[in-house]
Amino acid sequence: MTNRFDHRNSQDWTTPAISHKSITPSDSVDVIPMPRALRIGNVGGGANLALEMSDGEGGTVNITYEGVAAGDVLQVRPIKVLSTGTTVSNIVAWW
Repeated sequence: MTNRFDHRNSQDWTTPAISHKSITPSDSVDVIPMPRALRIGNVGGGANLALEMSDGEGGTVNITYEGVAAGDVLQVRPIKVLSTGTTVSNIVAWW
């Protein structure tokens, strides 16, 4: 099948994601490659998503998003999706 948009192969924030993978939260494993967004699948066990993010100054900061809903797409670029504090499941990274 021919891709009519093949000439638009540049990746920036205005283009759609071109790939995805399921994420298993881990306090020690980085998300590689760093995604452009995360989609939340289930919130049955709670509604929290804990992330390790860049602090913009060469370090990191942990943040927990509370009240995340199933189907939410968070436009974040985490280093890690932390198992400690994350209660949502079926997380998919887009890039």
